[in-house]
Amino acid sequence: MKIFSHSHLRITLWYFFYWLAAIYFLIFIRFMGHSSVVTNPINEHLALNVTILFRIGLLGAIIIAISFGLLEIVFERRFFSTMSYGKLIFTKSIIYSFIFTTALILLSIQNQQISQGYFDFIQWKNSFSILNLLAWVSYMAVASVLVNFTKEVNLKFGPGNLWRMLTGKFHRPRQQEKILMFLDLKSSTTIAERLGHIRYSQLIQDCFNDLAVVSEYQAEVYQYVGDEAILSWETSSGIKNNNCIMAYYAFKDILKQRSSYYLNKYGLKPVFKAGINLGVVTVVEVGRLKKEIAFHGDTVNIAARIQDMCNKFGRELLISESLEQKLIDRDDFRKEELGKILLKGKQEKISLYSIHQESA
Repeated sequence: MKIFSHSHLRITLWYFFYWLAAIYFLIFIRFMGHSSVVTNPINEHLALNVTILFRIGLLGAIIIAISFGLLEIVFERRFFSTMSYGKLIFTKSIIYSFIFTTALILLSIQNQQISQGYFDFIQWKNSFSILNLLAWVSYMAVASVLVNFTKEVNLKFGPGNLWRMLTGKFHRPRQQEKILMFLDLKSSTTIAERLGHIRYSQLIQDCFNDLAVVSEYQAEVYQYVGDEAILSWETSSGIKNNNCIMAYYAFKDILKQRSSYYLNKYGLKPVFKAGINLGVVTVVEVGRLKKEIAFHGDTVNIAARIQDMCNKFGRELLISESLEQKLIDRDDFRKEELGKILLKGKQEKISLYSIHQESA
């Protein structure tokens, strides 16, 4: 499992640009119309050039973005993932306010060094403005609540879907080519009877937390339905480097790496089977009481039916011919044609392929 992944890098960059905009906006409204030399926002008696102030704002955005990125990496699984939305937003805002305060104090020390060429603690202490510091921290705390709320809502709808809904992209039905994966827990009924409803739900919760690894392969989680997850890709991103196949085996590897955890807590190692299909789907925003973006069409039904065939053939991963024709041949994957199969509810047979990862 990667310690610092592409998704972590994207989050850190997103934080950087957000906080850079937030800091520059505050500098602009606070000092708009002033001369080139302004009152230091932290040290009232220490003048500061506006150019230096913007440079310090850039440095502050870098410090905050890295701090936030590290917090997400360190605590996202062990700490943040177990919290309710309200508690999560509140806790993050408190932690980030502490980071802001520390960063601003360090930057005020640097301000004095830049302006005077040296640091004088007594002068710094006497000129330090608590009121100005509180004003800046309060602004940052509000900005933190906003960014955390937006991030959690975006996760609720799925990455990018909040913006799509705000802009009305799918207010009217649109057709798009998609890759869909139906992912289902093997022997789910037996496991549920054995564990009971509460522990079974905790098992599914743990498994789907581990499923976050698929974001490294540009997958989006379309839906969770009981013990089943439905993943989607834009065709180009799913085909690139065989991401739609790699995502499945990355999830499988995570479950294998954490097998001791699952054995100790649940007495079993969870195994998932999957079916993948490529085709055109109709995408539309549905619902009034609860809005979501829905996929309709035969492509969705076929993907579900392909996953159903895993048990019949004793395979862990099956794909359709339409997807197989687009995949890149790789030495570490063995592909087996299973012939033309008549899927449940369909009138025409389709060719199915089994994918198996070769041992290293």
